[in-house]
Amino acid sequence: MKEPLYYRGQEQLCEHMQGILGIDGLETEIVFWGETEAPQTLMISEKIRMRTKDSEANMRFADSCVLRNGKIAIHFAGMVQYPDGSLA
Repeated sequence: MKEPLYYRGQEQLCEHMQGILGIDGLETEIVFWGETEAPQTLMISEKIRMRTKDSEANMRFADSCVLRNGKIAIHFAGMVQYPDGSLA
């Protein structure tokens, strides 16, 4: 989908992550990792390959986090490259 979805709170986030982790044939590779200390932030870019019974999808995602006391306080995630090859 090219429309943003918003997950708020631990329950919604856990449900979303269980769906992602339950995908058969999902392969990920971290292609970028960056951190800052003041403020504490983290950015990761992932290369994703997902096989379905009919085809294979290749995508790229980016995750950016603001940390408080070593825990994620704010998390932004987005698709950088869609399965059709177009860029976000």
